[in-house]
Formats: sequence, structure tokens, C-alpha cells
Amino acid sequence: MLQPPSENSNSGVKDGLKSPSSPPTSSGTGQTRSLLWLFRLGTILLALMLALGALEAGFRLAGSGYSSRFFRNLKVGNREILVGNNKPSLCFFPLKSARMPPRVLMQAKKAPGVYRIFILGESTAMGEPELAYGPGRYLEELLRTRFPEQQFEVVNVRMPSINSHGILSLARECSHYKGDLWVICMGNNEMLGVFGAGTVFGARDFPLSLVRLTLALQQTRIGKLLLVLSRKLSGASLPASWWSDLQFFAEKKIKLSERRKATVYRYFQRNLEDILQVGVDSGAGIIVGTVPVSLRDCPPFLSLSNSNLPAANRARFDKLYAEGSLAKKQGRFEEAAQIYAEASSLDPGFAEAHFLRGESLLHLDNYAAARQQFQLACDLDALPARTDSRINELIVETCRQFAATNVALCDAAGLFATNSPAGSPGEELFYGHADLNFDGNYRLARAWAEQVKRFLPARAASHAAGDWASQSTCESRLGLTDWNRSRVLNDAALRLEEPPLGSQPNHSRRAEALEHRRMALQMTAFSAEQAQETYLAALKREPNDHYLHESFADFLEAVGDFKQAAAEWQRVRDLLPRDYLACFKLGTLLLLQGNWADAQTLLSQAVALRPDFGAGWLELGNAHAADGNLAAALPEYERARQLEPFNPGVCFHVARVLLKSKRPAKAIRNYRQAIRLDPVFWEAHFELGRLLALESDLPAAKNEFEETVRLKPDFAAAHLNLGAALMKQGELNRALWQFEETVFLEPTNKFALAYISQLRAARNRAP
Repeated sequence: MLQPPSENSNSGVKDGLKSPSSPPTSSGTGQTRSLLWLFRLGTILLALMLALGALEAGFRLAGSGYSSRFFRNLKVGNREILVGNNKPSLCFFPLKSARMPPRVLMQAKKAPGVYRIFILGESTAMGEPELAYGPGRYLEELLRTRFPEQQFEVVNVRMPSINSHGILSLARECSHYKGDLWVICMGNNEMLGVFGAGTVFGARDFPLSLVRLTLALQQTRIGKLLLVLSRKLSGASLPASWWSDLQFFAEKKIKLSERRKATVYRYFQRNLEDILQVGVDSGAGIIVGTVPVSLRDCPPFLSLSNSNLPAANRARFDKLYAEGSLAKKQGRFEEAAQIYAEASSLDPGFAEAHFLRGESLLHLDNYAAARQQFQLACDLDALPARTDSRINELIVETCRQFAATNVALCDAAGLFATNSPAGSPGEELFYGHADLNFDGNYRLARAWAEQVKRFLPARAASHAAGDWASQSTCESRLGLTDWNRSRVLNDAALRLEEPPLGSQPNHSRRAEALEHRRMALQMTAFSAEQAQETYLAALKREPNDHYLHESFADFLEAVGDFKQAAAEWQRVRDLLPRDYLACFKLGTLLLLQGNWADAQTLLSQAVALRPDFGAGWLELGNAHAADGNLAAALPEYERARQLEPFNPGVCFHVARVLLKSKRPAKAIRNYRQAIRLDPVFWEAHFELGRLLALESDLPAAKNEFEETVRLKPDFAAAHLNLGAALMKQGELNRALWQFEETVFLEPTNKFALAYISQLRAARNRAP
């Protein structure tokens, strides 16, 4: 018979374990409570995640928000195609400074036998300032002419102003679309782009995991909503072009510490590694290029002195710097190089001293030493908008890590240096600091093409037709005419005037050189006819090339053939369904032809496809104003003003509508605002003058007409109105001269002739 354990018995405990009847200890209670709280916390987090997931799904089902993917699916007839999305950059940039990605078209399902190439990168890969003649376009023609039996599809998945953080997102998206080859060209925007050392995000060393989590959240509908709210609360003080305007950083004089730059370098390499891994895992071959930049003709944008330099050394540096500048100006280049070297020994981080020493060495034909100084000036630039030597080194190092995979290096920076006249690339290949000209784009495409042929299928490579096409052959096939060249040079010249390019010490010489090249390409009747033949021949070869149709349409508009230009934009619209730009351009051309109803329809479609398109709202307002619907025009102009607050044209057109609405005081304010935004806006001066004359403010009207005549001396109406204002104020001799000038410009002007007759008769009657 079993006996119950006695009070002193140890039988209730075995191997250190308490019997079930033993009361719980405080330690056991604590563990239970911890587990309970963990369970509760997990339940709360799970419920929160489910709620957020449901909210996200609700936003998507309701069509709220927007997709941040680069491509969007579209069904046209029986075809499934992919076109460019208008809004992926909003995850990285505020609305007013967001950059539009290129407009692309790609079959959703790659056709058999097509060799698909994705180009990923920034402005250099994109082909700024004219996408139709970027390196990707030259590459496509090089491959088509060299390998005619292979069908190529080159898709440029690039976006200006982003950097490796954004390109990683683009790479992950491209991995789903069966690319045979990726070409990667990135590096110019690492310091000043998203999470760069020169931005508010770079002020602290955010862990890369947090950076990526932030970007991932911003691509959700909930994240986009929170992003918009945070920008409204915190971004009001930032300029409209905060991300793209280098002047913002120049004014702030952000000094990048080595620690902050090291963080950017580390993140760049990690992003590049992940981009390459994504590409390798997708089965694509990959070409990674070092990034060439202008070294010889681009002084550093911003040079910062060492603030800790002792006063005596600072005085010595300033003295040497002045002496070096004088010696260089007087052509004593050897002496100047030595003086700058001594100055740099006192303040090694002052970028401009290295650049000036490089220029002096260049005059001495010491090209190797000059290149070293130019590169050092680039690396020390306190406004780092160019790929520096460390980033190019990291590109090379990372490619070595993937040597066993299908990854190849294209050392474009090295090739550009080798093939440049003095070993340092400059304005023979670049417009500004990083934007390639036609020669530079062709050279970069050739460098890529040499690598591409290593990845082609054996059958295509074995049927090569001769050597690579020449630059002129490629340009003829791309429809590049003297008219296009002149237009691109004009855009490049305008960019050269903007800060900080406009404040560089050699700005005047570079601007003059561009102007000489542009003037040499002025259109003549013969070249216009020749240009049209070039377009038609190119379109006969590639009838479905939307870039060719766009270029031809712009040319036709420039020569006044609005009807045929509209037909070309309609063809673009057929090739790129639901394309905002095709709707916009076609609408503006119909507006010029007086077809207001169809213009309004197309322009309404343009702003519906891209609501942040300020120019679209402006032209829609013009269409309604032309049709007499002033009530509809004003809110459309106001929408344009919100999107483009510094656009003087918006104020100008608002003033016109206000005048028609019998509100002259408000019209005057808007004309004056247009002039404040653009002091050389001669049309605003002229119309303000006419309005002031109607309001009997003759002195102010006279001033506006005088300014119009100064800005637009060949405008007969300005001389006529100035003459009338002067005559009413009793300045008869000056008035007569203005009327005579009117008749010189417009011999049949009956008003000027009548005034001249009246004034001469009065002079003859005078005693």
C-alpha cells in the first residue's frame, strides 16, 4: 500500500524539478508575463499589418494614388504593350521638381528572335539634352547595321537626377521583362541625388536598410499619401527645383565631410552589387560602364577653403593665388604652375587651384600631369555633380567581383581620356559638365557596341556585315539634320547660362564657342529641303520609330507646315497610345489652326494623362480663351501657375484674360509680374504699355513702349505706339522719328503715314 509522502519527505522533488503541487516561483511568473506581453505585442502588430494591408488593397481597388513602376501595361487591340509611366519619379522628388522619364514602348511579351537590351542610368545614359540622339539611339543603329539579320530592341530605362538607389528599383522591375543584356551607366548623381551626402538625407548616416525601407514604403499607396503630407508640412521653404537645381547647393555651400562621402561610396558599391546580382539572376548579360565627364573644360563648381588654416598660411595662400593668376594671364605658364603647386601645398582641398594648375600644365604640353590636376579638381569639387575617380574605381572593383559571371566592364572614362586631344576630355565631347554632344554620344555608343557583340547569339555574330557604321551614317538613319543640331546647340547654350554653369570662370569662352557653332548651322532654303529629304528617308527605313516622327513634326512646325506637323503627331499618338505629349502637341497645333473644339479635347486628354503638366494647363487655358470661354480659362491658368510659379507666360496670358473680363487693374499686376519674372519679355512690355495708355497713364506707357523698342527694334507696332505716346506728351520731333521708323519697317502702315503727314503739316505752319 502506497503511503503519502511525509512532510519532510523529498519524494515530491526529483532531479531538481518541483512537483506540480509546488507553488510557482517569481521567476516563472515573470517568464509567463513576458510571453504574454510578447503574444499581445505580436497580435497588435499582426492586426496593424492586416489593417494596413487592407487599407493598401482598398486604395488600389479604388484606383486611389498612382503606380510608381516605370512601365505600365496597356492593351491596344489584341496587343499587350508596356509604355512609360508618367509618375515613377514622384517617389524620389517633390511634384514641382520631379523629372519625367523617357517615353518608351515595349511589347509586354518579347517576340521570338528579338534581342532585348535595357539601358539603365541617369542623364548621360539618357542623352540629355535631346533623347532622340542619345547614346542608346546610336547603339541601336550601330547594331542594326552591323548585324542586319538580328532584330534588336533597345529600351532606355533611365531617369534624370536619380542615382543608384532609384536605379536598383528600376533594375528589379526590368528583371521581369526578359532582357538579354543590360547596359549600366551611373555615377553623376550619387552625392547630390536621393540620400546623397549633399542633401538633407545625407546629413546623417542612415543605415542602408533604413534607406531601402523608406524607398520601399514610398512605393506603396499609403507611403505615397504620407510622403505628400510630409512634403506639404516640411517642404514649403524649398525652391521649386530643389532636386535638379545645382544652385541650391551652391548657395548653401554644403561642405561634404570625408565621413559623409565615404557613406555614399559604400552605399553606391552595395547598390551596384545588388543591381548586378539582380541582372545575373534574371539571366541577362551585363555591361557596366565607367562614366566619362568633362575634365579639361569644366572648372569645379564650388571650391571651399580650409577654415582651420592659420592666418599666416591663409595670407600666403591668397598672395600665391593672385600671383599665379597674373602669371597665367601673362602667358608665364611654367611659373604659374609652380606657384599654384605651392599654393595647393598650403590648402590642398581648394579645387580651383588644382584646375588652374592643370590649365597651366596643359599649355606646357605636360598632358599627364595636367590630367592628374583636372581629375583632382573634379574629386575636390564641393558641388559634386560629376562622377569622381573613386566612383569609377568602385565600378571597376565591383565588376572584378562578378568576373566569374556574365558581367563585363566597359571603361568608357578611360577610352574618352585616351582618345581626347590632351588626354583629358572636354568640350569636343561635352556641352557642359556631363552632357555629351553628338560626337560624345556616338563614341560612348561605340564603346558599348564593342562589348555588346561579345554577348550576341553565335548566329547573329557570325553574320556580321562589315565594320561598325560611321557616325554620319548613324546620324542619317536617326534623321539628324542641321536643323536638329542648331536646336540642340540652342538648348545647350541656354543651359550654359543657368547657374552654376553660368558662373564658371571660362563661361564666356564656352558660350561664345557654342554660339559660333550654332550660327554656322543657321537654316537656309536648301538645307530645309535637304532636312526634309533626310527625315523622309529615315522614316521609310523605320516607319514605326516615334522619335523620327516627333523630330519631323517639330521641324514641320518650325517651317510653318502645321497641317503636316499635326499628321506626324497623330502618327506618334498611334504608336504611343495614351501618350500625354502627343495629345499636347497635336492639341497646340490644332489651336494654331483655329480648331478650338478639337484642341480643347486633346489638351484635356493631355492634362488628364499628366495632371502635373503645367504647359498642358496653360495651353488648355489658351484654347478656352480663344473660344471666348474666359470663365473656364482662368482656373486652368491658375492650375498652371501653381505648377509653374516662375513661368512668366502664365502671368501674361492671365493678364490678357483679365483685360477681356474688364478687370484692368488685375491685368496690369499680372503683366508686371510677368516682367519681373522675365525682364526681357518684350510682348509683356508692349501689351502693358497699351493697357497703361488706355488707362491714361502716358508716362508709364511711354516707358514700356521704349523698353519694347529696345528689346525688339524691328517691331513696327512698338514704334507706332511709342510715337503716339510721345506726340500726346508734346515731344513732336521724337514722335516723328518713331513714325518714320514705323514706315521704314512697314511701308504701308496707314496710321504712321497719317501721323507723319499731320506732324509735317504742323511743322510747315509753324512761324
